Amino acid sequence: MWQPALFTLCLFGGQLTQFIALDWGGVSVVVPAFGLKVILIAFLSPFITGDPVSPGLWLAVLLSVAGVTFLNQRTTARTRRGKSGAVFSCRWRCVTLCGA
Repeated sequence: MWQPALFTLCLFGGQLTQFIALDWGGVSVVVPAFGLKVILIAFLSPFITGDPVSPGLWLAVLLSVAGVTFLNQRTTARTRRGKSGAVFSCRWRCVTLCGA
């Protein structure tokens, strides 16, 4: 009976940190950082399901990370205010939502 409560807590924590991240940083900073969820799911799924991750899935993760990296490249200088806090909050969101 504790699993639904844990799921709800993880989901609530993920949504809360998502809004915190969007408050601290712009959408152009926060949304690419949400791409970390793909990596975390690939790393955590063997522990949760007991099944190994296939090489095809690792290739998909690599391509997804490459796409997020290329989309996040900047050509203009930008201030760093709030960027590190927003990225940290995005990482926490990904961890809590992967648990859910």
